[in-house]
Amino acid sequence: MSEPVLQVNDLHVKFRQDGVETHAVRGVSFTVGQGETVALVGESGSGKSVTALSTVELLGGAAHVSGSTTFRGQELVGASEKVLRKVRGNDISFIFQEPMTSLNPLHTLERQLEESLALHQGITGAAARTRIIELLTQVGINDPESRLGAYPHQLSGGQRQRVMIAMALANRPDLLIADEPTTALDVTIQAQILELLQELKEREGLSMLFITHDLTIVRQIADRVCVMKNGEIVEHGPTTEIFDRPQHPYTQMLLAAESTGTPTPVPQGAETIAETKDLRIWFPIQRGFLRRTVGHVKAVNAATLSVRQGETVGVVGESGSGKTTLALAVMRLIGSEGPIVFMGRDIQGLKGGQMRPLRADMQIVFQDPFGSLSPRMTVEEIIAEGLGIHGTREGQSKHQMVADIMREVGLDPATMQRYPHEFSGGQRQRIAIARAMILRPKLVVLDEPTSALDMTVQVQIVELLRDLQKRYKLAYIFISHDLKVVRALSHKVMVMQKGDVVEAGPVDQIFDAPQTEYTRQLMAAAFGNRAGSAA
Repeated sequence: MSEPVLQVNDLHVKFRQDGVETHAVRGVSFTVGQGETVALVGESGSGKSVTALSTVELLGGAAHVSGSTTFRGQELVGASEKVLRKVRGNDISFIFQEPMTSLNPLHTLERQLEESLALHQGITGAAARTRIIELLTQVGINDPESRLGAYPHQLSGGQRQRVMIAMALANRPDLLIADEPTTALDVTIQAQILELLQELKEREGLSMLFITHDLTIVRQIADRVCVMKNGEIVEHGPTTEIFDRPQHPYTQMLLAAESTGTPTPVPQGAETIAETKDLRIWFPIQRGFLRRTVGHVKAVNAATLSVRQGETVGVVGESGSGKTTLALAVMRLIGSEGPIVFMGRDIQGLKGGQMRPLRADMQIVFQDPFGSLSPRMTVEEIIAEGLGIHGTREGQSKHQMVADIMREVGLDPATMQRYPHEFSGGQRQRIAIARAMILRPKLVVLDEPTSALDMTVQVQIVELLRDLQKRYKLAYIFISHDLKVVRALSHKVMVMQKGDVVEAGPVDQIFDAPQTEYTRQLMAAAFGNRAGSAA
């Protein structure tokens, strides 16, 4: 057998802060062979990314790394900066989860790619431009010449991730480390990126270390799997063996963690909470000194939606299809044209003061709880914020109401004086749900509330949302690109594409017998060649 491209032996990583030591990685050992894909899987905090970053000493001064990491026989733990600089970006390249944090928003794509080529290979000018066009073509960017002057914000999420892959491949590395590269992407874009990585691996003979919490992806792309928990590898082996005959209870739990079941049926004669008729949301394109309108961005065209008490309407489609825009218009948070009837009253023309009494009855839970929770407020202050505007229920104090709702969403009221950073991702999402639910709303918009969570935590949040809906007869508008979660939570589904509702109906009808080609493509990307009923 040939020498491994990457060999990790008895790796330990410790962090020390304010006198407290955290042992993040404990005795991890694995190899990545030539042309092989090895997946590191596990929940958030299991040590996957720390392990990957430690391979080329990217953890910074706070980390103490011991053990051995060799690249083609060369030791990297404790290596000089000169040696590490040669390996980083040249021999070992990274693709990270969120390209917008990795790409410079002030530089064009050409400048960012040229910088990498100049730094590592000394290629500049016309030669660099030719190589950049070749790279962008290789990763599937259409008409790459026209994209050279574009900035990251002018690209879609999938295009940005393709640019990140182009940057990683620019110097023809031997090993590609991909850290959750598809987590934030739509199912169709995710499928395209995985297919691209597989093609590049075969064409370029790349070795790959693939980090993810999504086991569906692992089955598609990995040759071998290492399952991590609490900084240790608890099980490893060929992908088919791990999936078909998992030995460790933790691996078995991960594989069983899938959002299944169905929501409680909507009672006969349930009251309609919110409905729209041919709702239109167009944003004007204004140019010139006088800011004349020269056209429109047609975000949503003629959308008709109805959600009843105790019912969930799932809204699905790729990024930019108008899902979130539609939901924000229903909440009267952005302008729109067409009737919006809430609790039997057309609220389209109401002013701010007229809308305020209705705000308690319509709440929203966002995708990223860390971004939507103030880091300077305690959990009690965050959850009770709405009570300061809308008041408490008779005979109850704010403190008591916060304690009650925390128990309902599975949080310990004893933690209410802590801050968001002291909680896990799943706990932070429970805090965001508690903030919305404390006002006992009639309608809740759930905007990708599970996409950033581990599969096991995702299952818990889906069960919590179903339980709260059953208990309080809540109406949900549930926006997601995860079709398995949509099926588990929704009664009806709307499929959106480029602002149009292309298909709508009961969840079983949409999943089992999709009528449009676009819906069939979404289902194929989410479930492979199986029918949507496979969920």
